[in-house]
Amino acid sequence: AIFSKNIYQSLLGSGGGVQVLSVASLIALAVIFFLIFNVIEDRGKVLKKAVILSVGIALLISVIQVFGLFLVKTVPFNSFGFNTVGSLNSLALLGALLLPLFFETKWRVWKFLDLGKITLGLALFLIVLVNWWVVWAVTFVSLIAWMALKILETRKANITNYIFPMSVVILGTLLILISFSMPVLKSRLPVEVAPNFRSSINIALATLKEKPIFGYGLGEFSLAYDKFKPASIAQTIFARTHFSQAFSSALTLVTEGGILLALALLF
Repeated sequence: AIFSKNIYQSLLGSGGGVQVLSVASLIALAVIFFLIFNVIEDRGKVLKKAVILSVGIALLISVIQVFGLFLVKTVPFNSFGFNTVGSLNSLALLGALLLPLFFETKWRVWKFLDLGKITLGLALFLIVLVNWWVVWAVTFVSLIAWMALKILETRKANITNYIFPMSVVILGTLLILISFSMPVLKSRLPVEVAPNFRSSINIALATLKEKPIFGYGLGEFSLAYDKFKPASIAQTIFARTHFSQAFSSALTLVTEGGILLALALLF
């Protein structure tokens, strides 16, 4: 971050609705990791509830924004696609990864109010709304992995436990095949685009030639993109677009952190 073109952004991140990796976010993730790693007294029950509550609030904010109920009516918070995690696809991916946690955890705060199931419903709604094959793939893997672990843990297959996960897998496959869409809600959402794979590779390689050790700095992919973007982009509608991420997170990190961060990523 010290050798970055923008030290402030690399240390603390940026505003304006653009989510980028920073030293502050890395420290926060490290704190969460060590917290999870060391919570053993109650087998992580309190931590599970904290995760469900946190992600549940993020999902709730996103869903009500999609329906046009803005909590804060100023830029950038008054967008249909705004949420506290990142892009809508990123939040859907997070929900897909944690579906087994929501499904398995029972947290009843009132007679019929189960926060685990409410969060599960919000996550499923967002997954169906996005209806992106990558999100569905993550959903399938997380649910199938959960079922496999349950069989290994109990040494038997209780069919009733697997009705819901298998139903989601079947439903997701069907929605992908028929290209299901909610046009009224989907039309409100911003289109998420990124440079293609070849452009991202070329930008990463060009950055490594110019700044091999440290790259352009955390959160500074847009600078590298502006300098090394393909000439053919000038003839498209994206000529004035400043992309803040590459085709994949790995290529973004290589561009922003150079060989040092690439080695850390491999490690």
